[in-house]
Amino acid sequence: MRILVTNDDGIDAPGLHAVATALATEGYEITIAAPRGECSGSGSSLGTLEHGAEIAYTERRFGHLPGVQALSFDAPPAFAVFAACAGVFGAPPDLVVSGINPGPNTGRMILNSSTVAAALTASTLGVRGLAVSCGFPPEHRFDTAGRIAVSAAQWMLAHSAHPAVLNVNVPDLHISEVKGVRMGPLAPR
Repeated sequence: MRILVTNDDGIDAPGLHAVATALATEGYEITIAAPRGECSGSGSSLGTLEHGAEIAYTERRFGHLPGVQALSFDAPPAFAVFAACAGVFGAPPDLVVSGINPGPNTGRMILNSSTVAAALTASTLGVRGLAVSCGFPPEHRFDTAGRIAVSAAQWMLAHSAHPAVLNVNVPDLHISEVKGVRMGPLAPR
């Protein structure tokens, strides 16, 4: 199964590397396509798309992710998802995983979240989307969130229909302390 990993914190963000490593360790074929730098709060913006516009990108390599194609764009994460799902860099993904975002995405303002918007953008293109967030530094637990992301990805690929979207917020606990999963309503703010 092909998984596109993206985020809104930039291609060098530790949350992105935590989830990419967790998914690669499980044997998924992953590609990373993320903004060059911080794009939080850009929602589902694609950036400047005028006739004939070229979006700059750079191919990157990371020693801890051998063989993983990584592209960094001068554009928000929704653009990276759009390009990947359109097949610009090879076969479209079966799942888009966005995150791990440092800071929860739990209230009605998630529509402004670029982390969640990347997953929603995938759904508009017929691809499942998973947004993953945890707490704020320094208490954030990217390790736990990465393991939860793998479980959520496995479930989505096995059981969800196209174009399902999940927004998962992981508590800042050791994985052994996580007692389960529950659905929650959007908080008013």
